[in-house]
Amino acid sequence: MQGKLSESEEQKSIQEKFIKAFDLSPDLMLILREKDLVFVEVNKKIEEIAGFKREEVIGFNAAQKGFEIWPNPAERVSFFDEYYAKENVFLEALFRKKNGEVFHGAVSAQRMILGKENHMIVIIRDISERKKDQQKLLTSQANLAATINNTGILIWSIDRKFNLLTFNKPFANYIREAYGFEVRSGAKIFGHLSSSNAREMNLKWSQHYLRALSGETVHLEEQQLEKYFQYSLSPIIEEDKVIGVSVFAENVTERKQRNRELAEANKKIGELKLMALRSMMSPHFIFNVLSSIQFFIAKDDKLNAINYLSTFSKLIRSVLAHSVSNTIKLSDEIDLLKNYVHLEMMRFENKFDFMLNVDPKVDVDLIKIPSLLLQPYVENAILHGLYNKHGKGVLCISMREKDETLIIEIEDDGIGREAAMKLRHRSSPSHKSMGIKLTEERLKLINQQYHADFETIDLMKENVPCGTRVRIQVAL
Repeated sequence: MQGKLSESEEQKSIQEKFIKAFDLSPDLMLILREKDLVFVEVNKKIEEIAGFKREEVIGFNAAQKGFEIWPNPAERVSFFDEYYAKENVFLEALFRKKNGEVFHGAVSAQRMILGKENHMIVIIRDISERKKDQQKLLTSQANLAATINNTGILIWSIDRKFNLLTFNKPFANYIREAYGFEVRSGAKIFGHLSSSNAREMNLKWSQHYLRALSGETVHLEEQQLEKYFQYSLSPIIEEDKVIGVSVFAENVTERKQRNRELAEANKKIGELKLMALRSMMSPHFIFNVLSSIQFFIAKDDKLNAINYLSTFSKLIRSVLAHSVSNTIKLSDEIDLLKNYVHLEMMRFENKFDFMLNVDPKVDVDLIKIPSLLLQPYVENAILHGLYNKHGKGVLCISMREKDETLIIEIEDDGIGREAAMKLRHRSSPSHKSMGIKLTEERLKLINQQYHADFETIDLMKENVPCGTRVRIQVAL
């Protein structure tokens, strides 16, 4: 059985352990005699950290070897005052190497008795890299603070009780200028005010804050004192708990104004384009009508020519009256269509019947639609669908309302689009229907401004074409 170590053996074991730890320490360790600050022992780190060899310092006073631990006299005095008062000390200071370079170090010292004399054991850890990182962090924080305070965005944060945590200068300036008081940390923004407006603001923003405190990221836009702001509220999360809300608010008043001006400009451009297209369509339409009058004159049919001219004059007045306007009352458009269809029925000697079905719920005097919208489709149904049909055909125009949309359908029981295209190609290979092409161009523009749309449906009966239906939808 191993006996208990003697006091001298135990002391020797402690010293061996101390020496081993002393040599293996990652920090510079020094043992100095207290009375004269002579180096008694140093570990291997002295060369790496301070640039001295061990034999250069052992037995010498620190000042004699130029290894001045405290190049700053004030730091030296502070160190020794604390050391002699407490027999131990810890601080951060600058230290000088053998080559004169200075580094940041964390130094701790404690009194220990070796033999019968007081000694000072000093541990120095090089923290230069940490100091550099801290300086970079401080610089980044300063730059961030400068950026936050020089931005036009209002920034603030609140805790779970809606009290202000932080805010930037633009936010403080806005509150001062808009509401006439200074905000302060630790208080609700409008908490000290008793007006109904303040209570309303507190209630509204409490609801926004609660959404963010529940973990939701909130985006909203509101008007405040004739200014428009876009807000973004985000939860502040720490250790998986929401401890507050950060808010970013951007003044978008000028942007909204620019967008409105841009929308107005685009609308004006669209209106000018529509006017230009209408100016192209009117001559096209008038040309077709004059061709019909020429047909009657060629046949020496004076009565029909006179009646045709009378109806034509009414139609021309309607076209001219609405050619400078982008919209037309539905009742006026219906009258225009009646006159036009009557002209074509006269020209084609009642080759087709005409049906007009307007749902009684449609207020024709109140509703407005883009002017000269329907006539080209009616013309196309007559000239290409019904004219080439063997036997009498039917043209039907119906109008109804559904889900705040006016639905207009122009339907004929003619030969269908495919047969009509083949006929046109045989008779006039190079001819293109300018009326329909111009109308389609107009519809693209109209759809941007009035949310209008159209579709063409080929009607079939037992897999045989039996007509065409054009459906036009205009948002009301």
